[in-house]
Amino acid sequence: MLTFKGVFEETQLPVWEAEAPLVHIGSLNPADKGMRGDSYEGHGLSVSDCPDAWEAIAKLGGNPWWHFEKSGGVPRFLDWHSVQDSARAEMVAWAVDNGFSVPCIGFRLNWYDDDRGGRVFSTFDDPHSARIEYDSMVLEFEGDEADVPTLDEVEGHMLTPVGLKALARKRADFGEVPELSAILYCEAETELDGVYWGDVLDEEGLSAPRAVIFPHRLAGFHVTPHAIKSELPDPRTVEYTETVEERLEALPRLLQQAGAAYTLYLVASKALQVADGDPMDVDWDQVHQDVFSKAVRQDKQPVAAVLEVIKRNSPGAITPKQIAVVEAISEPRRVSPYTGQPSAVSLTMFHASKHAFDFPDVGLLNANRENHANGALGLWVSKQSDWIKSFGSNLYEVAFTGTVLDLPVGQLAQWGRGHPGDGFFQQHREELLRQGVAYIRVVEIDGRSDMGIVVDFAAIEQFKRLSGSELARQAEGPSPGV
Repeated sequence: MLTFKGVFEETQLPVWEAEAPLVHIGSLNPADKGMRGDSYEGHGLSVSDCPDAWEAIAKLGGNPWWHFEKSGGVPRFLDWHSVQDSARAEMVAWAVDNGFSVPCIGFRLNWYDDDRGGRVFSTFDDPHSARIEYDSMVLEFEGDEADVPTLDEVEGHMLTPVGLKALARKRADFGEVPELSAILYCEAETELDGVYWGDVLDEEGLSAPRAVIFPHRLAGFHVTPHAIKSELPDPRTVEYTETVEERLEALPRLLQQAGAAYTLYLVASKALQVADGDPMDVDWDQVHQDVFSKAVRQDKQPVAAVLEVIKRNSPGAITPKQIAVVEAISEPRRVSPYTGQPSAVSLTMFHASKHAFDFPDVGLLNANRENHANGALGLWVSKQSDWIKSFGSNLYEVAFTGTVLDLPVGQLAQWGRGHPGDGFFQQHREELLRQGVAYIRVVEIDGRSDMGIVVDFAAIEQFKRLSGSELARQAEGPSPGV
């Protein structure tokens, strides 16, 4: 245990000491940080005492290993999982005082997970993403009444632009703020070398212990190359490796699973039987098409879930080229989700933002987004002026006329799970604009639509920022005109 003065005058923080060399896999050039996306460990150097597991989990084969040993001592890290709630709260308060985060209202989605044998939860900092995910889960739920998903409002924090920059992050989930605050606090206020997460070692569950070394503490470590990149095979040039054999050996285990995994076993086994057991003679593209056809069209399973099963288990989805083909096969089933026929409407809705502007600005809209890539589709609006104010203090009345398409909320949730980045949604918006679509009406499970997305800003006839008195008059929201 380690006792701190100042913020933690009476508080002891748990310390983990690394008894074996820590390993970083990949580049040591700080300029390469973020090439694979935001790091869960923030802006420092990610290391682990379980490098074999992380090489498999993060698909880092072909990259060099680097051993890190503390010069003249034992590395000491904050043991995050052992930190008491009171200490976590104090570190979050420190982050707020230093401008790294701000209080906000968030949402906790709680559901029963069959694989883990208990209830789990996910947190959101924006209401419409939480509602979309919740509605999708309720729509697909078939279990006991006691296990029905729930959605609750909770108090929490979100990182400010200053906090995101300090951690070299583009975004941060609502639930990540406490541990990210701990990284910033320990780096600034302690003599620790970093933060350690003693996660469960479970490669199939994509989990293993990990740690981060603070940038300013790296000078105190002795670094030894464990493997040279030029001596290792480049995975981009290897069509078939031992992984194919491993996946062939693992195929029978899919027989004990349900859903797309079972379907993949049946289709792949039949194709291998026809090919006399030689994976080189199997038309894996056809196998994957058949799996998607059965699992998605007939069994109504989410496209994203089926895609993940194929990418993690199919002997024909190993190289980047093969995976790209699988993703292309799945794409057509993602981009034809609309129900009913296009119709012309005239609507008056509300939009809320942290920013003040005279007309929708793409740059400011993107800056206002927090962890929901579907914001790249356009301007989110709502019939109600009360709950949408959680997006910002500036409330606007938006009137527009144009062609509308209806989108089931479950489909939007599937898109979000399958496409975490902005690219898919930006491309889809461009496609809708070419088709002359002005508005996406997001339809909930019961057929209601309280929110939607203005795709074509040229269809906006009025964009008016509401004053205090107008806010009071509009508490119930204007008639939508449909």
